Amino acid sequence: MYSASLLMLTAVLGAEPFFADVSEHVGLSGVAGHFISAADYNNDGYVDLLVDGHRLFRNLGPPEYMFRDAADEAGLEPLSSEHEIGHAVFGDFDNDGCPDLFATSGKFDEKGDPCEPILWRNKCDGTFEDVTERSKIANPYPAQAAAWADYDRDGLPDIYIANYETAESTDYFPDTLWRNNGDGTFADETLVAGINDDVLKHPGRGVAWCDFDNDFWPDVYVANYRLRPNYLWRNVGGRWFYDAALVRGVAGVGRNEDGSAGGPLFGHTIGAAWGDIDNDGNFDLFVANLAHKDAERGPYNDDSKLYLNSGPPRYEFRNIRAQAGIRLHDSRLMTHDPPSLFELRRGTPEPTADNRQPTTASVPRDELFAGAAFADFDNDGDLDLFVPQIYDLAHAQGRLYRNKGDLTFEEIAGEAGVRRIDTYAAAWADFDNDGCPDLVTAGREKTGARPSVKVFANTCTWGNHFVGAKLVGSRSNRMAIGAVMRVHAGGKVLTRQIEGGSGSHGQQNSPVLHFGLGKDAKIDKVEITWPSGCVETRVGVKIDALTTFLEPDPCPP
Repeated sequence: MYSASLLMLTAVLGAEPFFADVSEHVGLSGVAGHFISAADYNNDGYVDLLVDGHRLFRNLGPPEYMFRDAADEAGLEPLSSEHEIGHAVFGDFDNDGCPDLFATSGKFDEKGDPCEPILWRNKCDGTFEDVTERSKIANPYPAQAAAWADYDRDGLPDIYIANYETAESTDYFPDTLWRNNGDGTFADETLVAGINDDVLKHPGRGVAWCDFDNDFWPDVYVANYRLRPNYLWRNVGGRWFYDAALVRGVAGVGRNEDGSAGGPLFGHTIGAAWGDIDNDGNFDLFVANLAHKDAERGPYNDDSKLYLNSGPPRYEFRNIRAQAGIRLHDSRLMTHDPPSLFELRRGTPEPTADNRQPTTASVPRDELFAGAAFADFDNDGDLDLFVPQIYDLAHAQGRLYRNKGDLTFEEIAGEAGVRRIDTYAAAWADFDNDGCPDLVTAGREKTGARPSVKVFANTCTWGNHFVGAKLVGSRSNRMAIGAVMRVHAGGKVLTRQIEGGSGSHGQQNSPVLHFGLGKDAKIDKVEITWPSGCVETRVGVKIDALTTFLEPDPCPP
């Protein structure tokens, strides 16, 4: 699968980079886009890719695992052209076993009206139909992100929509929460459920559901832009929500213009992602902020955060980013990053006046984090983190933070071979079914270069074991969105969840759960908490294989 140039480089270095750029090989050469969602839309066992909410690429499977543009045959392209679709997330709203799509835009039409979202129903024959009008979802706002979750645990996935701002950025629009009625229609439950963003009207750019306090009810984190605090809507019994962000410590840090604490200015948050980084069974949170560092805005722009969940009884969060080694951009005179190990092996010369970006000591580089996605790419049992950066600037490089297992991370994007600039794209999916998560991102190789989608195949040279899991709901929603699975092995408890959207602007990792086991050749047990509330335990689960788990009905005692 590797290119000749990669094999030559491997021979020179004596070791492979962690990922291989196989974009051209798999048929995605020259495909442009910023937003990625992954799911097996046609149920053939191979994860497919959706780019910018409307460009659907079907995975043809072995032996080459190539992608073929299926948007026209699926019926997505004409509609997307008309509606200016930009991002979409998979969710099986009618529980027929075929993932549907909810697509948003965040844009305005020629008349100046917001482009409304689209609900595409998967007809289970490889095609989709627009059922937006039939669904009664009416969202007359520029929606920037959405995510699925069964917030009332009735077995039907619902949808939270994060709305943005006017074309002039002078006013903002309220978010909406739509409850699935089970008959193909949805009801606007925003105000009934206590989502009071119609008063606050914070411009949202990311939605990520997670039961952060382990009470069986999914909560939702909303990434808000324009120096507004973020939301953590805590779910109270599936009936109503209240914003717990401030009291739980994840609203961000409010400052005044002079930088003093306690003011109304927070961050430009673009996306967020949940993941248990310390294997304690509690979901932690990474929040990606675009933080300006110039003299005027630097004092009050909030930086990105890595929040550690304290667990019971209070489930509060504290920011551990500094001690975790996820460093800030600083005010060094030159705006290049120090060469990575991978670059040093190739003999990359020191930056010169020709290849560094002009700056001054008084104007440090902005931090341009634009999303986040967790996965255990090296199968050692600890979740790693990919963070893209936006803007066509030399220092806007995506970061791959490898989890060292002691609440610290090392940045290895260069060594891993995945360094790109200028994109929001971040999604993990094992597209070739080899048990090692592959990275899908986008952006540019260097400033001024043409942007394109990139599939970085995991070279899978770790020698570590894994468990793959596809969950199918019965009493729960069919895609099992919101299910939490825990694998007990080698004294660790590895916790993952199935997401209905995450990161920034409605992106989505593959719903197939992945657990790296390190050198452990067996697991003790698997525990699954289904969205219905059913908790089951299984033993004898195979390692180094993908297992399909069907929700038991009735739930075992």
